[in-house]
This record gives sequence, structure tokens and C-alpha cells, in this order.
Amino acid sequence: MRSAAQGGIDVKSKRQPKVHKYSKHRRKNANPAQTALSVALTFLIAVAIGVVGYSVAKPLLQYDGKVQPDLSVAETAQPATTAIPVATQTETVPATEAPTEAAACESGVRLSAEALQSADALQQALAKARSDSPNGKLLVIPLKVQGGAVLYQTNVETAKQCGAAQGNLTLPQITAAAMEQGWTPVAECSLLYDNLLPKFRVEAGYQTADGSQWLDNSADNGGKPWASPLSTVTLQYLTELTQEIAASDFSQIWFADAVFPPFRDSDLAYIGSSVEAENRRTGMQQFLQSLLPAAKGKPISLEISAAKAKDGTAEAFAPEQFTAISGYVLRLDSGDDTAEVISQWAASALQGKALWLMEDDTAKISGENNWILSESPLANET
Repeated sequence: MRSAAQGGIDVKSKRQPKVHKYSKHRRKNANPAQTALSVALTFLIAVAIGVVGYSVAKPLLQYDGKVQPDLSVAETAQPATTAIPVATQTETVPATEAPTEAAACESGVRLSAEALQSADALQQALAKARSDSPNGKLLVIPLKVQGGAVLYQTNVETAKQCGAAQGNLTLPQITAAAMEQGWTPVAECSLLYDNLLPKFRVEAGYQTADGSQWLDNSADNGGKPWASPLSTVTLQYLTELTQEIAASDFSQIWFADAVFPPFRDSDLAYIGSSVEAENRRTGMQQFLQSLLPAAKGKPISLEISAAKAKDGTAEAFAPEQFTAISGYVLRLDSGDDTAEVISQWAASALQGKALWLMEDDTAKISGENNWILSESPLANET
């Protein structure tokens, strides 16, 4: 075979490329409606592509290496809420403390110690209480009274050993009888006006510098020892009683008689600096702070002299410190300010706390929703 260079032969490919020629004669006239539809469709496709592209690209552009919160869940999910009984003012719980139950602030009756002598005596007392307070809700029952007696069948060994266990009824018997007649039972517990414990355990009371036991009067004149908030024996004893009461069906516990004895000036020299005025408040408040957890979350209210709380001389009164105390029972003793004056002061000083007023005068409780009628005289706090 000869090459093209050799023979000058024009060599052509057997497969010629297919060339399409556009002829004007073949072009059809465009329909205006089709043209407009095509343009609109093209525009919509472009917009769709832009939206999808932006949706995909936005998280990538905003990503900074941190996990972003799911705002859709945060906006739609709502926390569960629990209804809390309303007291005289709005109940508040500090963020630093575990929530406690709110005390129900309702009117009622405080039984006398004699009501717990027997089942029959209790039934009679309940009937009288309903007659005295037809709409009353709370029934305040004194379980530990001034002097130290425990008026229910306690299992606390120290109470049995010191002679304080003097009750004939069990806690379930007492609460069941009260609830059967529509009452909400409240336990009242006298704390430090206790003469029985320090008789049994000297270290539970006050001692003089020479180690002898302090009495509130001479022995010849019937002087008695008092339980001291500065004693670990006292704290342990009251902790055990409080735990026992808190485990029962009582709705609340009222602590009464968180007080020092009526010291004479000469007593301060005998006992020492721990009971001087500037140290009493600290000692009492440390005692209460240590005792409050024994209630295991059950509402605790502090029963206190209205006059001494108002004038600042009550060592146990420190509402800004005792946030775990849910209410205050202000006793109106003879010669105190009127109930109206005390109520106005308390509304400011005890914001967020349940409030009760207590006195013996039945005429003053009519029409009020937070009075407690006492069936037995209340000893003045000295």
C-alpha cells in the first residue's frame, strides 16, 4: 500500500462525521403561552434550588463546634407543676434548700392536755372543739407539754427512763379519732420548758461553774432544772421525739417553748458567758437548725410570744435565717398589742410564712381565718 506522501492519493475515512445543519426552514414559530410557562417554571425551579441549598448550607455556616440546643423541644415542652397549699402570703422556697411542704393556714382549736387522758376524754374534747369552732379545720394536740410530760405512748427510751412517758393513747389512735371528725391534726411539742429530762440527766440542763445543777429557784422553794438548748443530750432526746411524731399522720408540728429560763442577774455569773444575752441568740438558733431536719420535711411552725417577736427579744425568732420554718404561731398574751397591730406587723416581717394568732379570748376569733382557740390557758413566756 502506498502512503499519501508517496503517491499523492487523497485518502478519506470510510466513516464521515454526521453533521447536523440547522435549517431556518425547519424552525417553527414559538407559541407565546408556552414561552411564558417555560420562563415561570424555570424561575420556580431556581427558587426551590435556592431554598433547599440555603437550608442545607445554613447549619454548616453556623456550626462552631458546639452542640446547639434543640429549640423546638424547649419551646414546646412544659415542666410539670405541683399545686402547693396557699398560706396567708405566697409560699416561697429558697433555691439553696430542698423544698418542704407548705403549712395549711386554717383556723382551728388547741386541745387541753386533759383531752389525751383516755379515748373517752378525747372524744368528748373533739365534740366540744367542733361546737366551739364549727368551721375549724386544724386540731392542735399537745403531745409534749410544759414540764416535760409526753402525753402519748412513746417508744423513745429516754422518755420512759426520765418519767416523761405518761400517755395512754398511741399516735395512730389520736390522729384517727381527729380525722374521723373532719379535723386535720397538728402536733404541738414543748421543747425546752422541760424539768424531767435534766432531773434524769444532769448534763441535759444548766450547770454552774462548780459543776452543780442550776435550778430556777432554791430547792426549798420548789426550784426546778430546765432543759438547755446548749446540751447535746437535750438535742438528741428532742430529735428522737420529733422523728417519732413526724412518722405519724400529723400534718404539721408546732414547736413551742424554744426559750431560755427566766434567769436572774446572779444566775448569769454562776452559769457563765454561754447564757449571757449576746450568746443566747446564737446558741438557740444553732439548736433549732440542728433539730429541724428531724421533721423529715414535715411542715414546722414556731410558736412564740407575739410581743417578744415584735420587739426583737425572742432568741428563737429569726425568720430570715430559718427558711425551713414554714409558719409562725404568735401568742397574744395579756397586755400585748392588739391583734390588728400584730397582724399588720407580721404581714411585713413574715412574708411567705403561714401565720396564726392564738389566745384564750373566744370573742376575738370570730370571723378570722387564722385564729387558734385555746381550750387551756397558755403560760406567758418569760
